[in-house]
Amino acid sequence: MAQVVMLIHEDAGTFGASFPDFPGATTAAGDLDVLYRKATNMLVFHLGGMAEDGDAIPTVRTLTELRTDPSFQEDAKDAVVGVVSVDLPGAMA
Repeated sequence: MAQVVMLIHEDAGTFGASFPDFPGATTAAGDLDVLYRKATNMLVFHLGGMAEDGDAIPTVRTLTELRTDPSFQEDAKDAVVGVVSVDLPGAMA
């Protein structure tokens, strides 16, 4: 299982999730419990589509590694950091 960093933003009572290592993989929900479930399921679906399409699965970075990335610093400015656990296609167990 890989631990994937997720950014959580809140806007008018809706929580949104995005993944710095997986641009375009986003979801939203009305509460955090639902957001975590939806975000995990969406990321698994996204990874499955990438694998099916033959796309390279990016290397998942740690929070420490992400903090040195200027685009992460900008994206995380008004966010809370969360983590979800997923199996990465092609990863060794």
